[in-house]
Amino acid sequence: MPRSKRADLALAKGAMHQPMEVKGQWIDDVWDAATGQLDRQYLIDWRSEGRGIYLVLWFGTVRADSGRRLKVHPDAHPAPADKEEMRRIIIDRIPASRRDRIDVVVLDLCSGRK
Repeated sequence: MPRSKRADLALAKGAMHQPMEVKGQWIDDVWDAATGQLDRQYLIDWRSEGRGIYLVLWFGTVRADSGRRLKVHPDAHPAPADKEEMRRIIIDRIPASRRDRIDVVVLDLCSGRK
């Protein structure tokens, strides 16, 4: 990766590399890492062709003492009800001109809880 930065994962085929940034819902910059980290630090690498994957680990509503509680939205919006709403909110925070280059995936790890 450029400037000695390291993506969490990089998928490669030939000369093309797809960086992937992974964040748990409890990480402070979960709402903005698609732009602030993935786009600005990793997608500048010519091998990525400006494309990457942002993966969020979704645990839903969990107890405060779990260590995996969802970080409050920076604009104080209510917490998303499900992984699809989380995905939509994150995509909305990516500049419109970059949305077609960053795939946002929210992986549901709720273990069947409701």
